[in-house]
Amino acid sequence: MSRKVKENVTSLDNKKNISKKKDVIVTEKVNFSKPRFKLYFGFKARAFCYFFFFVILFSFSLYLLNSSLSYQRQEYISYSERSNLDYKVNLKSNNYYESNVLNKDMIYVASLIDYINIYFNYNFDIDDNVNMNFTYNVIGKLSITDDEGENIFLEKEYTLLDNKQINIDNSKHASISENVKIDYGLYNSIASGFKSTYGVNAKSNFIVTLKIIKNSNNDNFKVNNSVSNQIVNIPLSEKAINIKLDYVDINTNSSVVNDSSITVSNFLFIGLGIFLLVFSIYFVLKFIRLLESNRVKLNNFDKYVKKILRTYDRLIVESRSIIDFNNYEVIKVNNFEELLDVRDNLKLPINYYVIVPHQKAYFYIISTNIYLYIVKDIDLEKNR
Repeated sequence: MSRKVKENVTSLDNKKNISKKKDVIVTEKVNFSKPRFKLYFGFKARAFCYFFFFVILFSFSLYLLNSSLSYQRQEYISYSERSNLDYKVNLKSNNYYESNVLNKDMIYVASLIDYINIYFNYNFDIDDNVNMNFTYNVIGKLSITDDEGENIFLEKEYTLLDNKQINIDNSKHASISENVKIDYGLYNSIASGFKSTYGVNAKSNFIVTLKIIKNSNNDNFKVNNSVSNQIVNIPLSEKAINIKLDYVDINTNSSVVNDSSITVSNFLFIGLGIFLLVFSIYFVLKFIRLLESNRVKLNNFDKYVKKILRTYDRLIVESRSIIDFNNYEVIKVNNFEELLDVRDNLKLPINYYVIVPHQKAYFYIISTNIYLYIVKDIDLEKNR
């Protein structure tokens, strides 16, 4: 700054006339209205508020949703099933046996057998009360194979007992008792006729099966090992002088599975919970955007001001408020270097105040007058 300019600055502070040389300092009366009071929240305060409201609303929404929903966890319930098969062999009239009815687990003369009564007894027990149904039937299968049982000549099924059903309602026990009459002579004659007609060496059996299908009345309730079979194998042979019946009883342990499920118990709570959940998402988005805004990429304005503040840190006071410029005569300077000259002459600090973040700021010195340098991002863009 020239000597003449410095004298002008000094004379201004002594309330004398100011020289109006436009190339160095421009005197201009600026109308600054007194700013109205405005509640202001800083970055940390806003970040805390957004995060606080998110946590409160999110927690309350989870509470309402949890209160309005009923949860059923997956549960395994053990059960056992036992069978006790019995049968009696009824003989044709003969001169040898005092009784025409022979009991289980004996050796029988095939030619004396008239029919066989099979007694199926089945018991189901489970640890908890359940609702289930049991569908069962008895099927007889005539099987004619080679002597090794590897190749099948004939298989034919006969329905001995059509589908029947029993139910248990909120109970732990179920039982089945059925009596099936097997016409041994009928099936034995079929097997014998097949072998004699076709002249094959064959092994023939009549296999009687009680098939039990277990089902739950609840869609979420599943039964493991849902099919159980009780089997009696009756050999057929016109040449056999004796036979022995083979049978397989049921003796197992398994479980039913009560699947996990969710049911709505309070629609008002679930509606309010969803609303608060959406509102909490709004606050967390505001919080994220606030964090992103704090990491804004520096523009030309930011770089320019940052350089000034770093270079002249001891000369500049950053202020959060600004005085009322209407009480002073404002002298606008063209660049920061001229404001430095004023500072060197008056020995007063330079004040810095942000008008619009990243866009506009004031550097000014307060004396009897105000010496003002205005930094605008748009002006810096034009001067590039």
